[in-house]
Amino acid sequence: MIKSDFLPGTKFSASIKRNEPLASRTTLGVGGPAAYYFETDNEDEVVEILSQACEYKLPVLVLGGGSNLVVADSGWPGLVLRYTRHEVTIKNNGGKVLVEASAGLNWDDFVAATIDRGLGGVECLSGVPGLVGAAPVQNIGCYGQEVSETITMVEAIDMQNGTLRQFSKKECGFEYRQSRFKTDDGYLITKVTFDLHHTNNGTVRYDEIARALNEQNIDKPALGDVRRAVLNIRHRKSMIIDSVDPNSRSVGSFFINPIVAGDRADEVERAASGLSSPRAMPRWPMAGGLVKLSAAWLIESSGFQRGYVLGRAGISANHILAIINRGGATAAEVIALAGQIRRHVRDIFGIALEPEPVFVGFEKSAAELLDGKLHFKDNAVSDKK
Repeated sequence: MIKSDFLPGTKFSASIKRNEPLASRTTLGVGGPAAYYFETDNEDEVVEILSQACEYKLPVLVLGGGSNLVVADSGWPGLVLRYTRHEVTIKNNGGKVLVEASAGLNWDDFVAATIDRGLGGVECLSGVPGLVGAAPVQNIGCYGQEVSETITMVEAIDMQNGTLRQFSKKECGFEYRQSRFKTDDGYLITKVTFDLHHTNNGTVRYDEIARALNEQNIDKPALGDVRRAVLNIRHRKSMIIDSVDPNSRSVGSFFINPIVAGDRADEVERAASGLSSPRAMPRWPMAGGLVKLSAAWLIESSGFQRGYVLGRAGISANHILAIINRGGATAAEVIALAGQIRRHVRDIFGIALEPEPVFVGFEKSAAELLDGKLHFKDNAVSDKK
């Protein structure tokens, strides 16, 4: 049973916020309050408050930039903990450039700092919202780069016993948009080490980036050229957080690109042959005979369009993968729209799109929520009985 007076008489009492709104701390802008909220840049305080939360049997949610969260309308019943240290250390080691970044550092600030120092490896990840500590959790990636390509070590606090652990790249269990930290949320990441390299040349592996650079007659793009191209494309798609752009009030891409066997990809392509698809089906061969499909293409080909509206939620007018809060939306409304998209794509193509954001504060799993039937009543959404 949760005690109502958390940490009475301790040094944390005055600094812990109670019933702290979480919607304003997320980019999607939905969700109820946290029973308790605490932030610190001190690892010892992290360990101490985790111990206290365990004693009081409080569930703990580690919050970063809030850019990949769908928070339940009921909020979070325990402690929300935010680690805020933001430091960068560069070490030259035998020709390698190891960059240690604290988890509380803004991710795009980190990318900009590496480019300013002529260090390549994460330039295509410019503009991704959130903090450094969230990067390995999601194994963030876009425009041909994944953060797992450069990570050599992740340092984290075990939230069960307070011990500090170091995970090698292999131990992080990186896969496409996955890591051990996403499947096991029992760690608070404090520091990430990257293996970057001195270079004048930016990475161009993605056709959209190549076209943008060609339009500017840039044949040999530098790191800064690639960063600017990525930021311009993300701005155009409303994938940069902008307070005056309602289409940016989202978690970014809501669904990840599905990876299927080659013969399954063939079946999807045959299923699409009778549809008025906007373009030919994109498919990217992967190791082991697997094929990565485009979630955006599947959604568009199933009949959804940019700007589609369902209550106070909708699909971005600039990006088919972004579900947006049009203003005053609830988490239930966002889930209703995401579920409608997922079920429709599955009915047509037999592919169940997997959500990319983390769902917190819900009694059901993300799949159960999206596969359930919801209905509107009095401008709200509730479980259909």
